[in-house]
Amino acid sequence: MAPGSHSSEGWVDVQKNTFTRWANTHLSRKRMEIHDVYEDLKDGLRLIALLQIVSRQQVAPKYNKHPRMRIQKLENLNLAFNFMARNGVTVTNIGSSDIVDGNSKLVLGLLWTIIKAYQVSDIDVDGVSGKDGLLLWCKRSLADYPSVEVHNFTTSWTNGLAFCALIHKHYPNLLDFNSLSPQNAEHNVSLGIFYILPVSIAFTLAETKFGIPQLLNVADVAGNPKPDDKSILTYVSLLFQEFASDMQKKKAITTICKAVGMAQRINELKQHYETNAPQLLEWYNSKINTWKAPDATASLTTVQQALSQFNEYKRTERPTHEASFVQLESCAGRWIASCKNNHRPDPAMSPPLDVIAALRTTLQETEVQYEIALRAHVLQCQQNDAIMNTVLSDLVKLETWLEKVSSEYSNESLAVTSSIQAEEFDESLQFLHAVEVPRYRHVLEKVKTAATTHLSEHVTTPAIKERIATVQKLIVIAETRFNETLEAILNYKETISNALVFQREVDGVAKEMRASMKTLKNHLEEVDELIDDQNVHTVGENTEVALTEMKNKFEATIFPRVESDVVSAFERDIASKREILTQANRVEDLATLDAFQKKVNALVAKRDQKREELSQAVEDCKNRVTLTLSFANLASQI
Repeated sequence: MAPGSHSSEGWVDVQKNTFTRWANTHLSRKRMEIHDVYEDLKDGLRLIALLQIVSRQQVAPKYNKHPRMRIQKLENLNLAFNFMARNGVTVTNIGSSDIVDGNSKLVLGLLWTIIKAYQVSDIDVDGVSGKDGLLLWCKRSLADYPSVEVHNFTTSWTNGLAFCALIHKHYPNLLDFNSLSPQNAEHNVSLGIFYILPVSIAFTLAETKFGIPQLLNVADVAGNPKPDDKSILTYVSLLFQEFASDMQKKKAITTICKAVGMAQRINELKQHYETNAPQLLEWYNSKINTWKAPDATASLTTVQQALSQFNEYKRTERPTHEASFVQLESCAGRWIASCKNNHRPDPAMSPPLDVIAALRTTLQETEVQYEIALRAHVLQCQQNDAIMNTVLSDLVKLETWLEKVSSEYSNESLAVTSSIQAEEFDESLQFLHAVEVPRYRHVLEKVKTAATTHLSEHVTTPAIKERIATVQKLIVIAETRFNETLEAILNYKETISNALVFQREVDGVAKEMRASMKTLKNHLEEVDELIDDQNVHTVGENTEVALTEMKNKFEATIFPRVESDVVSAFERDIASKREILTQANRVEDLATLDAFQKKVNALVAKRDQKREELSQAVEDCKNRVTLTLSFANLASQI
């Protein structure tokens, strides 16, 4: 697309042009250049160089300087991405493969991330940083220009007056701002970007006067209803770097501080190395002479003590010195890198790191040989105990299983609360008989065979004979307990079978109870509605007669119905099931029964309350009539 195109994708070409020129401005320091940003970043070399320049840090100590294969290019790009991650630069949804594949929008997104992190984010105006700080600086700089209003980095720059006003603010002799017209946008932008006319000498003046590279084409801004904000933001940030003198001073101070800090850091690295390297060298030489193979006549106790001391050394002393070597190696690497990055000669290390590394390798080989010799000696002494340990291990397994079975399958701990639970217990017992009992019977037979045959072949000393006798006693005890456990399992199975039959009977009782509850619930709700219908406030004329009739009808029909249809039925069909449910530990069914009983009790209370209410209403009505007659007689007498 030609420069200045205003289509929906025109920003891609504008950003490509702007970001390429921006990157080349920095890469020229290393005599590198980007021709096609989508292609030239694929191998990672220019990206690493660009990051190293803008960050003033080493991206990676080693990388492939001649990548040809895709994997080599990906490795270089991964180093660059890892460097940005370590420096707190967030790269979202962009990976090394996107750059190798030449994804245009993601490549531009990566370059914008770098510009924003290492150029825009450094802007700080009274505590406001980044894009907002730059916009604040523009507004303050142009406060004396009423014809220029900057609200953003797109439409506010279209007519070019904002560019010209910034230049006029800091260099008023370069142009006549009052002669500019907002309608002549291309002319203004040409002035703003290239400072003077004609354009043929603009680049030379921009480079010699300000050192600001041409990042934008005139057509990208002038007449464009909405120029690309990232491109304008990038260019305006260069103007800020040039014109904000306070910022330049701060940067100069920061640069000096960094240089002083680096010199101090190099001196600290030198002192650290020269202090720790001789100590580490002496320690390596000492340990190489310490680890010698044990004498062939050494006792088992002596060798085991030596092995224990060696293991303690590996656990405590060696990791400390291994960490010291890693720190020393890191110190040397940072010392060398710091000297190279600051154009200093390679440091002279005494003793050399290569000598220390060679001694470290020798010590590692000596340690391996020493440990192999110790373990071989111990293994020879322990071969006679191997079978004994196997027998004891099997006995422990058998004893553990017996303990587990005794605890899980005990009548004392049995508490069956449903037929499903009883069926699960029954299935568990079937599995126990079919699988686990044969398995551990085989373990017992294997232990007995080992005790009577294999162990007797290794009888050499009274101590070993005594151990074998002890093992045989343990086998007898285990066999006795095994048989007792099998008998207990049979008893437990009979108990489970009885419990299963009982729980299935209780299932029928519970089902019958729930059906009765469903039927009784309808009667209860019907009677409850009848009680609610007895409303004393609905009585019209002949109030005393109507209330008396309502009361008599309630006592004759509804009151006894509560007892016959609800209470008696509940006691007969539901409450009678409580005893068997309690025996079966049916907590949930008992809770349901209790809840329903509360409803029945509530209905009875409601019935009694309604009868009392009706009686009181009749009595009140009679009293009102008597009082009315008394007042009438009194009125006649008067």
